[in-house]
Amino acid sequence: MKKLIKAPIRGLTCPNCVKTVKSIINSEKDIYFVDVDLTSELLTIEFGENFNFRRIKKELDSIGYEIIAKDYEIYIENFDENLENYLKNEHLILDYFYDFQTKTLKIEALMQADEIIKNLNKLGYEVHLLDEGKSPFDIEYEKRKKELNDIKRRAILSSILAFPLILHEFSIPLNPIIQLLLVIPIQFYFGFYFIKNAIKSLKFLNFDMNVLISVGTLSAFLGSILHFINPTIFEHVYFSTSGIIISIILIGKFFETRAKFKVFENLKNLYIKKPRKVVILDNGIEKEIEISKLKEGSVFIIKEGNMVLADGEIIEGEGYFDESTFSGEFKPIKKTKGDKIFEGTILKEGYVKAKALKVGNKTILNEILKLSRYAQREKSSLENLANKISSVFTPIVILFAIFVFIFQLFNFGIERALLSFISVLVIACPCAIGIAIPLVIAVAINKSLKNGIIIKNSSALERANSINIIIFDKTGTLTTGKLTLKTKIPYEHLIYLASIEKYNDHPIARAILNAYNGDKFYDVNDFEYIKGEGIRGFVNGRKVIIGNKKIFERENMKITYDLAYYIENFGIFEIEFIDEIKENAKNLIKILKKNYKIIVLSGDNYENVKNVCRELDIKEFYANLSPFDKLKVLEDVKSKGNRVLYIGDGINDAIVLSKSDLSIAVSNALDIVKESGDIILVKNDIENIYNAIELSRIASNKMRWNLFWTFIYNIILIPFAGFYSHFNPIWSAIAMALSDIFVVSNAIYNWTSSKKFV
Repeated sequence: MKKLIKAPIRGLTCPNCVKTVKSIINSEKDIYFVDVDLTSELLTIEFGENFNFRRIKKELDSIGYEIIAKDYEIYIENFDENLENYLKNEHLILDYFYDFQTKTLKIEALMQADEIIKNLNKLGYEVHLLDEGKSPFDIEYEKRKKELNDIKRRAILSSILAFPLILHEFSIPLNPIIQLLLVIPIQFYFGFYFIKNAIKSLKFLNFDMNVLISVGTLSAFLGSILHFINPTIFEHVYFSTSGIIISIILIGKFFETRAKFKVFENLKNLYIKKPRKVVILDNGIEKEIEISKLKEGSVFIIKEGNMVLADGEIIEGEGYFDESTFSGEFKPIKKTKGDKIFEGTILKEGYVKAKALKVGNKTILNEILKLSRYAQREKSSLENLANKISSVFTPIVILFAIFVFIFQLFNFGIERALLSFISVLVIACPCAIGIAIPLVIAVAINKSLKNGIIIKNSSALERANSINIIIFDKTGTLTTGKLTLKTKIPYEHLIYLASIEKYNDHPIARAILNAYNGDKFYDVNDFEYIKGEGIRGFVNGRKVIIGNKKIFERENMKITYDLAYYIENFGIFEIEFIDEIKENAKNLIKILKKNYKIIVLSGDNYENVKNVCRELDIKEFYANLSPFDKLKVLEDVKSKGNRVLYIGDGINDAIVLSKSDLSIAVSNALDIVKESGDIILVKNDIENIYNAIELSRIASNKMRWNLFWTFIYNIILIPFAGFYSHFNPIWSAIAMALSDIFVVSNAIYNWTSSKKFV
């Protein structure tokens, strides 16, 4: 089969170029026609199925001729082996990448979009081409909204038809023919939702809720048909049972689907529709380019009312930024030269020029979305337990229902046997087991995002209830971390200290540089930073050391101070800093002490740590600790049977955070990917520490309560439905729907105690 393509080609400068390109292409198999137009720079090729365009493009690229392909973004639900084989074997698709987070397939191809879509549809994939106005979240949102509206319509209309059947059950008898006419659309149109999904499930030997409902209601329907054939077999008809069961379960399904939709809608709201173009400075001239072409290091411009389209650093100007997108802080924050700005925030007032630090998928906003989606995909131990039970639950229920049918058949006849069989199938609630844990996790993640809290590890939520000790790092967690130099240091000393600290980003370094506030620095050689000890090197030819006793011991020097500095030919001197306690820290500790033991670990000197802990009324603390010293203390505390939550700096305290039972990392926003904590605070304040602890505790309670409820519900009611002689299958449907609604309501509502504590 012949194919014809036309594509722009760059790099042609003369007729010899045309000759070279034609020669390379004609050397390939299955070529019928080649034309290269030098004037329009257009390549036309007619070829057969064995033509390898990828090899030709690679060869032409290597000698400076570039065939310009088209880029497409396609939303596709699943990426499997069949799809990958198609992409590999279709030579006109030059490159591809699938983003599992956004379910987006990015393709570079020499094909038209409609041809790609047509081929994928033939393979059985439902796909959507993403245009400028749609994102992957928009596509998924539309699908979920369509599903919600469909369930809502089915629930309402089936309930209208079922209303006369309900009256028939309790007071107003209906002719069996009228019952049949009412039930047919409920069973085979509105209830076809369950039959269709049951057929899909059975293809993979998956016995789910849809199988139970379909078998149960069809049994009632077909049993009633038998009444018309032979009334001696079935004395009564049970059309009303079938119709009412489907209507009630559709109502329950509507509440469940709406809950899931609301959770996704909250996540979608984080995905902001970005403008497709950004203004950059190119050799001092403003130039508008596609956002995809913005590179790290480029200087871009943000005007009042515009969205920031990359993470960057302000190099000129100032303004007030709304960062509520990812920090939960709605009050605009003033930022000036040197401050960091983030994608998705809005410049409410001002004008700035910024240098792009992170673009595309590397930005903080994209990392938040990825981490949140990963957290929802990851399975906690409780969820794994629920899934294991759910996988065997339905087959066990079916076997039990068959046993009940046989038992009732021999003891009470076929009519009672059928009703008991239906009751057992309908009352069983595998759906509630399936959503008991993941729905709580999804709601917790969405609520946390609104407050600038990122849950990286969803399994951490279930551990919150077992915590009995909270260990705090001091600097930057309980205190501001913005040290102020207390010691008066002579200028001739300060310039040496500032010169070496210029290469460090520790709070002590910033305090010394702020105190110096000069622009003259000496040359520095052999700079070395030793974590938990200090720094050393040569400044202007002189040895300089700043740190605690440990770093001086390395130099065979002894000091009596907690913190000191040494300058060759000047001597050793004490140095002290003031670290301000955060507002509301005292209130936080007071509240937490009611339920937890509090410990502070710090690398700071003893006097500073003692003063902070005295102010906060914390009795147990440890000072002058390296990260490994902190780990030893943590392991000692855990060895006594304690369960520990550690709260600290996600980078400096990485090793301690990773070894604790639960960890909260206080972030500086740009380092979210590097953070080691199970939970990360984008907005570093005392209130958010409390919010994170409370949210984790409440989520843990809700997961356990949901799981407990589903187990107790099924253990008690399934045998009751099977053997209580007066049990009506309609009651089974009501009980099942109520169970679903209870689990959903518990997951969504009553998170109020996770509000701020001030």
